Amino acid sequence: MSEPGPASQGSAPAAPTPPVAARVPSSARGFRLRGRACLFTYNSPSFVLSSLEPLWESFLQFLQALTLLCQWTATVEKSLRSTLTDRLHFHVFAEFKKAVDWTSLAPMKWEGVLPNAAPAVARGSFQRAVVDRGHFYVWANKVGTEKVATSGWEPWLDYRVRGVWLDDLWAHHKITHDVYEDYACKARVGFCGRQRQVETIREREKKADMEKKQAEVAKKLAPLQKPFKPEVLALLEPWQSQYKQDLPRYKFLVLFGGSRAGKSSLAKSLGRAFVQTVQNAGAPDLRGHDAAQHDLIVFDNINDQQFVLDQRALFQANNDVHTLGESRTGIYAYHVWLWRVPMVLTVDTSAVWDSQEPWLAANSFEVRLAGPCWAEEA
Repeated sequence: MSEPGPASQGSAPAAPTPPVAARVPSSARGFRLRGRACLFTYNSPSFVLSSLEPLWESFLQFLQALTLLCQWTATVEKSLRSTLTDRLHFHVFAEFKKAVDWTSLAPMKWEGVLPNAAPAVARGSFQRAVVDRGHFYVWANKVGTEKVATSGWEPWLDYRVRGVWLDDLWAHHKITHDVYEDYACKARVGFCGRQRQVETIREREKKADMEKKQAEVAKKLAPLQKPFKPEVLALLEPWQSQYKQDLPRYKFLVLFGGSRAGKSSLAKSLGRAFVQTVQNAGAPDLRGHDAAQHDLIVFDNINDQQFVLDQRALFQANNDVHTLGESRTGIYAYHVWLWRVPMVLTVDTSAVWDSQEPWLAANSFEVRLAGPCWAEEA
């Protein structure tokens, strides 16, 4: 959990306050704690992972001996932001048999440490829910949790766990996706919506992780890229020069050649490329294309010319708005505007591709690579 802040009393820093609590007020007149329930947090440099078992047993014995409590929930967690390796801190959410009015935390002193105190603040009919939320905050399997125990006040058995409690813990990254999903299922109400949220976030994080790793590999491979032959680059100039003027439509570039000729590398070297690896795809997928981030579109490894012929207007980079992702219901449809966007197609000699097809011949610049397009070292 996060490294705690200043303590209300005692030398140890305070633990993060749960959503239900407010810190103990202080004034020039001194410390005072009033209420029926409170979150206590214990911190000390001596609380380390190697001493977990004896410290935990001592903490439970201490709590069980406190006759002024009617219910309690306790946990020990790793202080993940601490500069000290394997540092621990202890929480207990305690309900008193009757309201206390203390000017000292001496009754809660344990192992020579005075805790930070964050009392539950609520009135009337909301009081029980606020107190239960305090219990759950401590009971929940948060990131860094090592041990949990309770005097017998169990979530889902003794009190209802509300979805908003889970949402708050998850939004603050205190519980994992799996824990959030498990708790949401047990809470039942609103589970389907929360499950969809988790699935969406997982996919987004998976994509981000993949893109990060891809970028790292690209950086690692960049020094291995050999320069391209000047005569090959010269063949691209007629295609590139058309973008120096405003035209109603533009021709796309076709890099045609055998395997390992460097078609894909050459295409991607022409700018910040959005790449769709086509293969047997039935239509362009440009959901990830962003004109602010990409200079050109590369349709890599096209297996069949029909992929292009079915979207002729789109490949002309004209001023029309094109609809993609069409279906019977139209719920997945989206629109793209690709005027003057350079497009490069890579086509292998084994693909179904007829350079003499009238429309392809009229709307493309084709560069045929007889062999590797990079310059060999002298």
